Amino acid sequence: GNVLELSVGAYWLAQLLVGAVPPILIDCSVTEVHFQTEHLGWQTDDFLVVGQNGDGMIRKLAGQVKRTFTVSSIDEDCKKAIQDFWSDFNNEEVFSAATDRFAIVTQMGTNMLLQHFGGLLECARAAYDSQDFEHRLNTHGFISSTANRYCNELLSIISAVEVRDVPRAEIWPFL
Repeated sequence: GNVLELSVGAYWLAQLLVGAVPPILIDCSVTEVHFQTEHLGWQTDDFLVVGQNGDGMIRKLAGQVKRTFTVSSIDEDCKKAIQDFWSDFNNEEVFSAATDRFAIVTQMGTNMLLQHFGGLLECARAAYDSQDFEHRLNTHGFISSTANRYCNELLSIISAVEVRDVPRAEIWPFL
């Protein structure tokens, strides 16, 4: 837990020191790094990396550090991380869906996490819109049943936060 979080923090500080291009925000260089960011208005609080591109656009990468991560609506770490991401995603004061991103950093990614959760995220990125996303999820064999189950787990967590049934189409931009 703490050792991993410190190692991730050291990585981000090294990125800041050299003005590196960070993972995920590949069109900018690191200009700021923050830790335990609740005091800045974020729910996603382990780290915040701020980058700036050549045009002066600011982009943010907010992340959680977890030794392990299980995509499940009954796993407390998963529920908390997704709830925090969702809260920040819907808070225009801290997050812009057009430019900012989230990350979960794990010590060791399992095949289940990398293959199936990663597959769900890739499916969302590849979709043109929410209808295309829904079509891809409903096309037998296009995406694994485990990735579909993971989508349902996320829907369950987000629906509990929203106190209503949230459709898949609504979480497409979030994913």
